[in-house]
Amino acid sequence: MPPGFDEDGQALRRPATVAATSTARAEDQRRCHGHGSTGEDATSVAGTRAGLLTKHHHFVSFVCSSSAAIGYGVDDKAFCQNDLAQDIHLRRGRQANGPSLRGDPLRMIDDDRPSIHLTARSGWINDPLSLTWHDGSYHVFFQYVPEQTSWAPSCHWGHATSTDLRTWTEQPVALVPGEGDDGIWSGSLVIDGDRATIFYTSIQTPDFSIGQIRTATPTASDWTTWTKGDVVAVPPEDIDVRVYRDPFVFRDRDRWRMLVGANIDGTTAAALSYSSLDLQSWQYDGVAAQRNTSLTEPVWTGKLWECPQVFTIDGVDVLITSVWNDDELHYVAYGLGEWRDGVFEVERWGRLTWGDSYYAPSFYRDSDGRPGLVFWLREIRDHAGDTWTGAMSVPHVLTLDGDELVARPHPDVVSGDGVNTHTAFDRIDLTSDGRADIINWDPDLGQLVVTRDEEPILTINRTGDDLHIAAATGAGGTVPAGDGVVEILLDGPVLEVSTRAGLFAAPLRAPVAVTR
Repeated sequence: MPPGFDEDGQALRRPATVAATSTARAEDQRRCHGHGSTGEDATSVAGTRAGLLTKHHHFVSFVCSSSAAIGYGVDDKAFCQNDLAQDIHLRRGRQANGPSLRGDPLRMIDDDRPSIHLTARSGWINDPLSLTWHDGSYHVFFQYVPEQTSWAPSCHWGHATSTDLRTWTEQPVALVPGEGDDGIWSGSLVIDGDRATIFYTSIQTPDFSIGQIRTATPTASDWTTWTKGDVVAVPPEDIDVRVYRDPFVFRDRDRWRMLVGANIDGTTAAALSYSSLDLQSWQYDGVAAQRNTSLTEPVWTGKLWECPQVFTIDGVDVLITSVWNDDELHYVAYGLGEWRDGVFEVERWGRLTWGDSYYAPSFYRDSDGRPGLVFWLREIRDHAGDTWTGAMSVPHVLTLDGDELVARPHPDVVSGDGVNTHTAFDRIDLTSDGRADIINWDPDLGQLVVTRDEEPILTINRTGDDLHIAAATGAGGTVPAGDGVVEILLDGPVLEVSTRAGLFAAPLRAPVAVTR
């Protein structure tokens, strides 16, 4: 239990806008997953699929001939020795002795980036993919479009590694367009014995609504180089599939299963089901789960399920997905129920995220086998808005509280070096020391005012069962308060709030207009 709280999770009582998002940024937001027309970045498609063409996958890497640090951890060991010396980025708030690329005896501290969230040196960031513990390190892949801060369909798979989930080192790009792929869109990675296989969405322009599922295998045990394989799945011919992408592969007793996100008839979100005995030959088994967009209670789930994934927590099967509708990204929803023989029967729907930032979660298990999710954070960008865009959330650990899915920041992230931990009552003033801050707060107190160096950052008010969050930048929203402690993570331009009833994220930086 965090300091300042009793064993029931209650606080120990003590004896007290900026401009809205520009039109340009709003248009980028509609495009973020490849959704919608993107001017010179994509080609509009007429006909019945015109409103269902777009996608959601794009991350970014910085240019460097060697591996380079893109997260900022305790030791600040890795940095990129190239001509972009002025762009060197360390964990903020800590000076590291060592050679400077500009002759300065101390390396620069970058106050433009979060300190424990994965960002990239330049370009557009999107979905994190297949966070995996392998040979003593965490590997995460991600969608990215290099050298620009707006989306394009020519997505790559970037690759980064970490030993502590806070400090990330970028590796060579895993997959790039070419060899029959106009874009390498989202998917998943599985390990069978000592063999790893990536399953990704191969798209061709201009009609990139309908992808194909293709594989890639590593040529080295460190997963730094990959060879593309065959196309193993295409849309079934007996149903009217309008969108097809995002394979998720997992082991199910004596065989492998694969879910693929789809839209059917323009009205129904679905996950299509496939099976295989060897990861190479796949059989289409039918629709694993589906839901019409007209159904709104208890949770609306849109026209398309992006990145549908199935996993089990405490004996309960969970289907999680990102809700897409008419080129708009919404939130993360989940279904609790039973997975059996390639079909998921949903017994209860729920909503996991609030606000406009969280999207495209990727399921993982940590080195101890704990289940978790990591998300794409939209609207996080550099001060000028022209160098890098997007970030990966901190990894979260999942539990079930009755029939509700609960996500909390991974303990290795929030309890490690580089993070200041606080207990707050009605107000707290933070110090600009370059570290991330985690605040534990009892929502029964009613209000929390957060300042940094006496400057306002954030206000949270409780009204009934909801928390109303207002950042000084103008960002804000509402999330259910739930029971017990609220965890508030502030890391440079990133705000993440976790309650027992949901997650909320927002940028802590004023919106800026973006130009190419």
